[in-house]
Amino acid sequence: MHGEEWNGTVKKHQTLNSYKAKKAVHVLLSRPDEIRNVQDWAHNACISEDWLRKILRKTYHKAPKQILREVRFEMIIHLIEEQGWEAIAHGVAIDSGTGKNCKALHKFLKRHYDTTFTSLRKEVLTGKQIVKFMWLNGISNE
Repeated sequence: MHGEEWNGTVKKHQTLNSYKAKKAVHVLLSRPDEIRNVQDWAHNACISEDWLRKILRKTYHKAPKQILREVRFEMIIHLIEEQGWEAIAHGVAIDSGTGKNCKALHKFLKRHYDTTFTSLRKEVLTGKQIVKFMWLNGISNE
């Protein structure tokens, strides 16, 4: 009997951690322009950086920094798809939370995805770059 209770407690604990992780990702998705780094993310989610790191690793098997990067990239792709050829680097940088100007967006894309905004926009809009959105619409399906 004791073993069953323990397993039930562990399962509830994991479910609570999963719930908190999903809530933290929701905070990131809803406030991209306010969250510049993992510290800002933890602050906006009202949890410590250590706790954020722990629940995200347990739930998604990824570090917060990696999730933050992936979310930003998905947002950039989404904004390009939404705005089409009218998408401008400066606006996409601000709306995706990558920075205050096109230089920040360029630096982000070059450093993490080895591309430029112009190249990415062309690839997305011509169908050469197809991104499966994990964070923007897949999070609720888990």
